[in-house]
Amino acid sequence: LLSTKLIAAGTLAEFSHDLLETYIACLEGVRTAWVTLKGEEQAPPRMLACLQREEGEYHIKTASVLPMLLPIEVSRLPQWSDAEPKTYPSTTSEYPLTILPFIARSQCIGHLILRWNALPQKTDIDALFETLTALSPLLYALNREYLFCDLERGKQQWEATFDSMRDPVFISDTQGKLLRVNNALAERLGSTPREVMLKPSKFYKYFGEVVEAYTHSPLWHSHTLDSTFEVTCGQVSDRQKSVIGNVYLLRDITEKVHLEYHIRQNEKLAELGEMVSHIAHELNQRLTSIVGFADMVAKSSLEIPDAMQNRIHKIRG
Repeated sequence: LLSTKLIAAGTLAEFSHDLLETYIACLEGVRTAWVTLKGEEQAPPRMLACLQREEGEYHIKTASVLPMLLPIEVSRLPQWSDAEPKTYPSTTSEYPLTILPFIARSQCIGHLILRWNALPQKTDIDALFETLTALSPLLYALNREYLFCDLERGKQQWEATFDSMRDPVFISDTQGKLLRVNNALAERLGSTPREVMLKPSKFYKYFGEVVEAYTHSPLWHSHTLDSTFEVTCGQVSDRQKSVIGNVYLLRDITEKVHLEYHIRQNEKLAELGEMVSHIAHELNQRLTSIVGFADMVAKSSLEIPDAMQNRIHKIRG
């Protein structure tokens, strides 16, 4: 009979713990046991619980408490996805391994892996596999709940990351419809993300300006916000690699633009000063020659007309 404790399990972690405690711990020949959940595609399996027997006593640990490594030879088994239980001689120790699949609606969602002190009886394996098969509906429901919680955690982490970004960011679909904005952008618009999404038409002029500006230049200057932004756009794709939207990131470079402007102005002034200095130097050279010639004429014994003497006097200062 199935244990009511197993049937009452609310999560896969609880089910894994209760399975090891209710059934596996009763099998004297089991040395170590692991409960795993299959990873997506090429991802490694996830550890849910582990039982270790030492000196006749067993200890059960869950992955949240202490992650346990799977035997190295498990990853090398070609029959890893088989829907039937298999027993193999170990390649790294004298203890054989048995792998029993968790079947839920004709799909393998995980495995129970047992390391024995000695080669197990086939009847023990068949009985245990029948028990796991009878629990298929429960496994299916728990797995769906597990996946849902996993997706929810991923969603919350993504939202927290998205909203914590200091640079304004918004996401639109391929038709230009606004899908999401982060806190930084909503604050720039003097609003909240919720209000922006509820009344997108009120703010579409900003997003339209960004998209229009990006088609011509990565820089967008907003007169309303009195800021200049560097716009970066990335495509959003689905699992089939089809483009379903765009992500726009706006990096405020207003201070950088102002700094570059002042640097350019200073460079122009420096060039102007250098040019004026060069002209003054050229003029001084010629004026020095003229003043010297005027001194020489004034000190000479030549008879100089009064008009000329007045001019020489003015030149000498």
